[in-house]
Amino acid sequence: MDKDKIKKQIITQEEQDEITLLFKTMGDSTRFTIIVALFEAELSVTELTKVTGMNQSAVSHQLRVLKEQDIVRFKKQGKKRIYYLADHHIKTLYELALAHIREEKHES
Repeated sequence: MDKDKIKKQIITQEEQDEITLLFKTMGDSTRFTIIVALFEAELSVTELTKVTGMNQSAVSHQLRVLKEQDIVRFKKQGKKRIYYLADHHIKTLYELALAHIREEKHES
């Protein structure tokens, strides 16, 4: 065992805190539903309320949280804000988690 090599792989406390916050933010089922909806298309708040079944206030609140964590971003289209995923890493995390869960079930 090479202790120095292992020590180099350990990330800083700040990075650990940021990763924990990212997973905590994505781990909320309401926010997760919005994230999955945004995999398919860029959507306005109105469109998100229709596809998720949530009310406008809840969607707006959760989008604010997701935006603060740089998980989603928006662009203005006239008076509307159109939301989209900040980058492809969010979808990759989802796909890896789904593969992990499905793999676990098949091994049992």
